[in-house]
Amino acid sequence: MQQTSGIGLAVVDGRAGKAEEPLPNEAIVVRGGVKVSENAVGTHSSGVTGVSVESAAGKSAGQLAAESPIVSGYGQIRCCTVGDVRNAGGTSCRPKG
Repeated sequence: MQQTSGIGLAVVDGRAGKAEEPLPNEAIVVRGGVKVSENAVGTHSSGVTGVSVESAAGKSAGQLAAESPIVSGYGQIRCCTVGDVRNAGGTSCRPKG
């Protein structure tokens, strides 16, 4: 996973499980596009700051990309695992709202 200095990563799991259930480290994370810029970082209405990505336990990168109208619109996706995000100091969460 390419880490950009000063950028946190919020993993939004909109497909599976309850908000209280953490995603497993092996869950795939995908984001459309080539890189994360400072402009991509935002704060959700719940107060979580980071970038939007797609993740769900048991889904492949292809499934996640195909199921997301935003991610599937890019000509390229980037992927890693939730464990990679955590090892880089990021957090996975599912903001409410």
